[in-house]
Amino acid sequence: MPYKVYVPPPTLSQFKEILRRACEECQVEYSGEALDQAAQSIRDASNGQLRGSLARDVVSIVVDNAKHDGHAPALTPQAVGLACEQSLSAICHRSGSSLPNSLEQE
Repeated sequence: MPYKVYVPPPTLSQFKEILRRACEECQVEYSGEALDQAAQSIRDASNGQLRGSLARDVVSIVVDNAKHDGHAPALTPQAVGLACEQSLSAICHRSGSSLPNSLEQE
């Protein structure tokens, strides 16, 4: 690719909107509170390194996990926690940290 354009990371508010649009596009059930909690959890799990693509990745994994488990996809703390564990573990390992306790499975 001959050109690269720097795209700054989204603010938390912008990330919530990206996450909301990803949920709408993938028909994932969500509430305003669920978006707030999910965005905060994803920000914590990524050590504050939000990228718009994380929203799409997490929602995609939530959908895949719901299909596997035989239920409708929903943006719940458990679903987001599992998706973060599955998608963000490489980021956390590279930074030398672990997932926040709030995202660990019970």
